Amino acid sequence: MNRKFEQFSVEGGRWIYRKPYLQERGGKKRWRVRRRDTKTGIVEQLTLEASSLREAKEEVIALATKEKAVAEEAKKTPKEKRLTEVTLEQALDQWGSTLEVREVTLHRYFGDLKLFKVSLGSQKYVHEVSLTDLENLFFRSWKNTKGARTRIKHLKLLIRFFDWCVDHIYCVDNLARKLKVPVQWRKEAKKAARSKGKALTFKEAQRLLEACEQPFTLEIWNGYSTRQQEFKPPSYLHLFVLIGLRTGLRRSNILGLKWGDIDLEKKTLNIEASRMKNDLDFEVPLHDELVEALRKQLFSLGRVPSRQEPVLDIIEPHEGFKAALKRCGLDSSIRIHDLRHTFATWLGEHCTHSVMQRLMGHAPASMTDHYAKHQDMEVLRKGLNRLPWLTERRGQDTAVEGR
Repeated sequence: MNRKFEQFSVEGGRWIYRKPYLQERGGKKRWRVRRRDTKTGIVEQLTLEASSLREAKEEVIALATKEKAVAEEAKKTPKEKRLTEVTLEQALDQWGSTLEVREVTLHRYFGDLKLFKVSLGSQKYVHEVSLTDLENLFFRSWKNTKGARTRIKHLKLLIRFFDWCVDHIYCVDNLARKLKVPVQWRKEAKKAARSKGKALTFKEAQRLLEACEQPFTLEIWNGYSTRQQEFKPPSYLHLFVLIGLRTGLRRSNILGLKWGDIDLEKKTLNIEASRMKNDLDFEVPLHDELVEALRKQLFSLGRVPSRQEPVLDIIEPHEGFKAALKRCGLDSSIRIHDLRHTFATWLGEHCTHSVMQRLMGHAPASMTDHYAKHQDMEVLRKGLNRLPWLTERRGQDTAVEGR
C-alpha cells in the first residue's frame, strides 16, 4: 500500500486522532497531529515529542489509549462523584465574575483569561486540561515570547483558578500547583525587577513605529520549497505604540482605554481614579500627533462608537511588539513598559518637573508637588507639544485638520 495514501485514525475517549504530519515553523520541523472532539466538532492541533513518523504514530496511540482508559473509568464512577462538565471558557468567565479587585486590575486579569482560553482551548472541559498541556504552554509555547516574571504571574493566576475549579467539582486536582517554577525563572525575575528599563531615542522610536505599520516579507516553507510572502503587522500595533509614546500610559491603561475617555474636540484624556494605579483621576491634554491618529482610527470605524467601546481591540500585544522590535533591529529586551520610560525621558528634556509629573500621572510626593498639580491645562498642553512629531505631518498648524 502506498504510504502516501495510508489511512490512519485512532479513537481516544471523546477524541478522534488523524495521521501525524511534519510541519516547519520558524526554521524548526516538528511532528504534529490534529484531533477532533466528537461532542463539539472542535479540531485541535497538538505538538508531539516524536522525531519520526513511526514514533509519532506510537505517541498518538499511547495518548489515545490513555484517554480511552480515563473515559472508561469515568463511566464506572458513581454519579454523585462525577465531575461537572464545564468548558474552560465557561469556567474562566464564571471565576472572573467572582473577583473583587480594582477595575484596572480586573481588566488585566480578563486579558490574561482571554489568553488562557486561546492557549489551552476554550471548548476543552476543565477536567481534560492535563499537566502536559500546562508544561507545553509554559515551557514551550511561551519559552521565547514571555519573560520569567510574566510566566510566574500567569502561573499564580492559574493556581487560583484551578483551586476554585476543585471547589466547584470541575476538576479533581489542581495541576497548576504541580508545575514547578525553575530556579532560572526566579533568577531572571529578580534581575528583571531590578532593571531600570530603557528609553528609546527619537530615531529608534521612529524605526519602531515604521515597523509597526509597514508590510514585511518572510520566507515560507511549503514542504517542497521556500517562497516569499508579504505580511502586514497587526492592525492595532501602530496606534498601540504611538499611544504609549505620546501619553506614557501603562500597558493595562492602554488596553483598557475607551472612546469615552477621549475628547477629540478638546484634545484631552480623562481616566477615572479607579482605573489608575495611584487611585488618582488622570486628566491631561493629548499631543496633536496622537489626536490626528485617533481621528484616523475613528474614521476607519465608519460609525460612532459607544463610550464604553475600547479604542483598541487587543488580546495580547506582546508578540506583535517583540516581532516589530526584531524587524527594526532594536534590542529584544525592550519592554512595552519602556514606552513609558521613553515618554518620561523626553518630557524631562523639554518640560519642567511639575509639568512632567502631571503628564506622567505621578502622585504628589511633597506639599510643593501638591500645589503644582493645579496647573492650567494649556500650560500642560504647551509643554507636551514641545515634543517633536514622530510621524510625517503635512503642516505645522494644520496637521490634525488637514489629514
